[in-house]
Amino acid sequence: MPPLPQSTSLGFAKKAFVSIHLVFSLAAAFKSIVAMSSANGDGKWPIHNPKMKYNDFGNTGWKVSDVCLGTMTWGSFNTEEETFAQLDEGVKLGVNIIDTAEMYPVPVRAEWITRTEELVGKWIETRVKEGKLDRSRLYIATKVAGNAKMFAARGGPFAKLDQLRSDPPKKDGEERPIETTPEQMMDACLASLRRLKCEYIDLYQIHWPARYCPAFGKRRYRTADERPEDAPTQEHIESQVMGIKALFDKGLIKAWGLSNESSLGVSLFCNACDKLGVPRPASIQNDFSLMFRCFEEELAETCRYYNVAGFPYGPLAGGTLSGKYTNEKYKDKDPKAFAKRRHNFDPKFQARYHCDGAKEATTKYVEIAEKAGLTPTQLALAWCRSCEFNHSTIMGSTSVEQLKECISAFTDVTLSEETMAEIDKVHKEMRNPMVTD
Repeated sequence: MPPLPQSTSLGFAKKAFVSIHLVFSLAAAFKSIVAMSSANGDGKWPIHNPKMKYNDFGNTGWKVSDVCLGTMTWGSFNTEEETFAQLDEGVKLGVNIIDTAEMYPVPVRAEWITRTEELVGKWIETRVKEGKLDRSRLYIATKVAGNAKMFAARGGPFAKLDQLRSDPPKKDGEERPIETTPEQMMDACLASLRRLKCEYIDLYQIHWPARYCPAFGKRRYRTADERPEDAPTQEHIESQVMGIKALFDKGLIKAWGLSNESSLGVSLFCNACDKLGVPRPASIQNDFSLMFRCFEEELAETCRYYNVAGFPYGPLAGGTLSGKYTNEKYKDKDPKAFAKRRHNFDPKFQARYHCDGAKEATTKYVEIAEKAGLTPTQLALAWCRSCEFNHSTIMGSTSVEQLKECISAFTDVTLSEETMAEIDKVHKEMRNPMVTD
């Protein structure tokens, strides 16, 4: 048989190479699918996604997903069925950390306070019984309410919260003003564990400072707003640290963190921990987004020094950065659904997220997103992901469709240098438009 012409030989070689490459590609894809559907042969969700990045989380030794499932609308804007669907989809897509709080959902109301923890706990219990979920593969973060004495009028939501910290619940008139005392922190943690159907909490956070500290859109420190009884004395800080120590000693928590804190607070708590032999806070959960980049100014340096992980909330500014409040293209098609959106349902709640400056900045960020071929949601979340001090970014959603879009920003999007430069240009023109003072 005469030799094949060279061109024919090359053609066969190319086809053979393509065929072999295709076989290996299909094999790799099948292996990935098998790995995603079962881990260690136990049939449970592996809660891992090869497209997801898993980061060190402060001083914990954990590897947490780039994105965390936020829960604050579950129980108010979301039903149990919708909550379960989002949790299922989130862990299937590789998200291994969930953040909630004893006072959720929002807006805070007596009739539904603590409901979010109850829903998350019911989901955990249900999926574990079904054999789908291994609790040890999931990091559960929750928060104890800060000092809320001014809200604890009889019949108010925080009065109800203290009632529900007891088992059975306290009667009207028996509640205490909410404070971060060791006794109340223990009661709150035990109540969260009952609701979450867990034996331990991975990350237990102080929701906001017990002392006066500008937060929630405010940046200016005013001595007139100080509360003498809540001055940040060493004794005051150490009392809270000892409350955390008691939770560690009983094995109720694995790590702890701060939220809505300042550089002063981080430093005071870390130094008190070193003095008392208690693990330092692993993380800080502060407001952070394209419209509120204050964390970059000096908190980032403080947290790097003390190895405290950035764990930001509000990356979409309560949904404003999705464009749905400023651009018809991204608004809900159903007027009834749009009317139920958070800022429309309760305009006074988190008003900083939809002030005039925030809306104006959003219009500019929407233009940048469209130029980059992204949705505004993807742009805002991918930018948060790009910030090196953010170890996991807390996203919120009210539907599976929203959840998928949000997670895609962490698995499928990398912002170009040009896009990053355009973002910084807007920031320089409209620096932190969410600041309300």
